[in-house]
Amino acid sequence: EFFRDDKLDGKNYFDDEKPDFRRNQFGGSFGGPILKNRTFFFGSYEGLREHKGITQVATVLDDNGRRGILPGQAPITIPAAILPYLSLYPVANGPLIRTAAGAPTGLAEYTGVMNRKSDQDFGMVRLDQTFNANSSIFGRYLYDDSIQDEPVNYPEWPNVVANTKHLLTVEHRQLFTSALINELRGGFNRSHPKEDINPLNPRTDLAFVPGKMFGE
Repeated sequence: EFFRDDKLDGKNYFDDEKPDFRRNQFGGSFGGPILKNRTFFFGSYEGLREHKGITQVATVLDDNGRRGILPGQAPITIPAAILPYLSLYPVANGPLIRTAAGAPTGLAEYTGVMNRKSDQDFGMVRLDQTFNANSSIFGRYLYDDSIQDEPVNYPEWPNVVANTKHLLTVEHRQLFTSALINELRGGFNRSHPKEDINPLNPRTDLAFVPGKMFGE
């Protein structure tokens, strides 16, 4: 078991306050003979549970830009159909972004904390069988299941990345003579990656495809 938290951590330059951080890594292994000098087994497991706050700095429209008032341009009226999509982006809470000459650009900074959650489970089982001094076989199965909220520009838009993997390997080894050996190996791999970017408060009425969640 390995445990770490934020008690001794400090803020970075962009943090208004120290983000949360919790990390647990744990696991174990066990193995031994089933039949003496014939059959052996070994298994292991590793787990990860992490909760980490990450400060993100992004660029958004300033207050005037959200009302259709852009520098050097005549004010525009934002169509009613666009307003719900515009409201999905967070309101600026940082300084205005200006040109080198100090003129406003219609943009501003937004700083938010993304709570990244990471869970992973990894397990392995192996079985070895010795038939005689010249013939043996082993099989190994690996399982890996993980899910993580990857930080993006806006905490309201988490990027969820998940993957489940299955790996199976079987090998037979035959010694014919002191100069001739044969290894026959087969394997099976299956992976189910998945990545979704969805707002925390989805607007089903804004879906691009009827019957789907917004953004799909």
